[in-house]
Amino acid sequence: MEFIQKFRQAYNSIKSTRKAIVFSYLDEKIIISDIDFSPVAELLASLYSPEPRGRKPRDPVCVLRSLILMVMLNETSITRWAKRLRSDEFLSVIAGWEPGKSPSVSTFYQFLYRLQDGPYKKKCSHIEKPSELDKGWHKRNFKKEDKKKKKEQKKEIDHQKQDSITQKLAEELLANSEQPRQNDLTKRLQDLLMELGVKPSIKKELIDPMELELCGDGSSIVSGARKQGKCICNCLKEKNIRKCDCHRLYKDPDADFGYDPYRDEYYYGDTMYQICYSSKGHDLPVNIIAGPASETDYTLSLKAYDSCIKTFREHDITANITAAIMDAGHDAMGNYFYFRQKDIPALIPLNSRGAKEAYRDNIKLSSRGIPLCKGCIEMRHISYNKTKMKHSFGCPVKRGTHRKGNYIYVAHTEECPLGALCSPDTKHGPVVSISSRDNPRLFPDIPRSSQKFKELYKLRTGTERSNAAKKEAYPFHRARLKSRAARLIRLYLIAIVEHRKAIYKEDTKGLSKEQIVELFENKI
Repeated sequence: MEFIQKFRQAYNSIKSTRKAIVFSYLDEKIIISDIDFSPVAELLASLYSPEPRGRKPRDPVCVLRSLILMVMLNETSITRWAKRLRSDEFLSVIAGWEPGKSPSVSTFYQFLYRLQDGPYKKKCSHIEKPSELDKGWHKRNFKKEDKKKKKEQKKEIDHQKQDSITQKLAEELLANSEQPRQNDLTKRLQDLLMELGVKPSIKKELIDPMELELCGDGSSIVSGARKQGKCICNCLKEKNIRKCDCHRLYKDPDADFGYDPYRDEYYYGDTMYQICYSSKGHDLPVNIIAGPASETDYTLSLKAYDSCIKTFREHDITANITAAIMDAGHDAMGNYFYFRQKDIPALIPLNSRGAKEAYRDNIKLSSRGIPLCKGCIEMRHISYNKTKMKHSFGCPVKRGTHRKGNYIYVAHTEECPLGALCSPDTKHGPVVSISSRDNPRLFPDIPRSSQKFKELYKLRTGTERSNAAKKEAYPFHRARLKSRAARLIRLYLIAIVEHRKAIYKEDTKGLSKEQIVELFENKI
């Protein structure tokens, strides 16, 4: 309420230029004034000492509001943002500060450090805070390998090894499924996103928690630090060797080298994994985690979905995940095992290894894992018995159609390579029954050949759009962030903005600029 009162006073004090100011950054002003920060006030207050000595700290809610507004206005530098708040009085009021009394650059950075370190604790010489460990130079050694050899290794992934790794991780996550989340930076950011983004979107019916068709995908995040590091050896002076295998100093303590298949290049940084929900033309992030650039989607996906499920549970939201939609980069047995135990249908296309092995009783499979008839054509999916976990496939040339008001099955013999039906006297025959228990990878709950699989799989592009928006619409790379914590914080701030903009678009759908201005005036 105090923020709204300050805002109204500043707004009413400049009546002559009232409408022009409202039209300037109209969307951002309405969005930021509409956010209720009270659910996260206690979390933010816990980052500061309850009995501060000396000067009273700045209101952390206002600091967070300022940072969200900074992201909305595509500002990537905290230094430039602090100067901008001091020079623009009305913008300073929107951010929650009195004109000319906005915080300094160090206040914003201290807030980010506190968010990373967690609840306030008295300083102890035996404990190193996470934010302190990120500072300064870090001695590391990245072994140089031939790029051609790396590309060959990327093209020929050891799928058997990936199956083993994901299986072990899935078993570990399932064993600890009832354990709470670790009280780290990711948890605090997830709580902020849940309170400021996900819950308001559920309230606006942009997210249906009982029909969650979630899509997950990874994306490369480049570090703002120099990938070459700082040389500390004498190889160049004494041996005239520039690319040696000696230790170097790096500013970024967590980043490493990974391969970006989309750009076909190696990069220095992290891998971001994001889970999204798409509806009504909006792509809404539900959960984000970050890992080393060398970590694959095989393992990051399981960690992300596991933390997502726990976050919903700890926020007392009854969530029913009806589908987990991912690309072929997630095609490992451990993923299917995990989602099967969670009773979540996993929609994952087969990767390059396909389905080369044959099923029992000499039933051959296509590269998509669908049984082949004697004429080597993919058989038609008839039904799925969820209780017995059995798929039934029938003759591919026998299809149902409506004729004279009746639904009948017609055999298109001319399409059969053999020129004759194997079981001419049956409606579906020959019929092949396959159990999902035998191999959930080849025979998932929702068959890859079904129309439902195709329709649901189209939703996966929502995650790709959200990933691209974070890099392009909100120029993430220009921020040049030199720690994983800083990158993760900015990703979550962007995610909150994506939710609030979606809510704003729904609230102002079909309204003219004048009506939106009137809406803005009524809000204050």
